[in-house]
Amino acid sequence: MTQYFDQPRGILPRATGLPDHTLNMGQRKKEELLSGPGGLLGIFYRQAVANPGVTQRSYFEENGYEYEKRATYNEKANTLTVNTCICPVSYGHHIGQTCSMCGQKD
Repeated sequence: MTQYFDQPRGILPRATGLPDHTLNMGQRKKEELLSGPGGLLGIFYRQAVANPGVTQRSYFEENGYEYEKRATYNEKANTLTVNTCICPVSYGHHIGQTCSMCGQKD
């Protein structure tokens, strides 16, 4: 199980991480993105949506490196900028269709 931290611990060398990429929320309203447990987005991404323009950060250690996970929500463009390769859609992801957020086909 991966543990996440609010601050970098600085014990392990820092991984370079992935470049930022933007996910399109499409026609989804902010209220839908913030829906409770079992909603479209996980807790980390809901924090970004709840605080538009403020970059959310968390840190974790894996394979001998420390990684930073980032997410920033742009309310005007209805986009989420992230530095992870994991699609934030946490429920019913890619079942028999193309994901409208990350574009992955099932």
